[in-house]
Amino acid sequence: MIALTVGLTLYVASTAKDHENAMKHVRAGWWVVATIFSALVLSFLGSFSVFETPIIPFPWDTVIAALVALGLYLYGSYSGILAEDLVVALREMGGV
Repeated sequence: MIALTVGLTLYVASTAKDHENAMKHVRAGWWVVATIFSALVLSFLGSFSVFETPIIPFPWDTVIAALVALGLYLYGSYSGILAEDLVVALREMGGV
């Protein structure tokens, strides 16, 4: 599933008319793939795993999931694209 997501994303970006702009959006969106993959791994290792006793026991899987989510939130926030519309809106509000 991850390979299909990555492959389809790169294929669509490579066939776009504005290749540079498309790749900028792909680079800014890798946090989505990281979120899906980390949720899959944490679910497998945590209390929803197929093992009789999970590798990461109950309270710690929630703590680790919260820390990973915080890290991915910060990564997603900092990898965003500063659009011209946002600059105009911030300038009108007196922010820039």
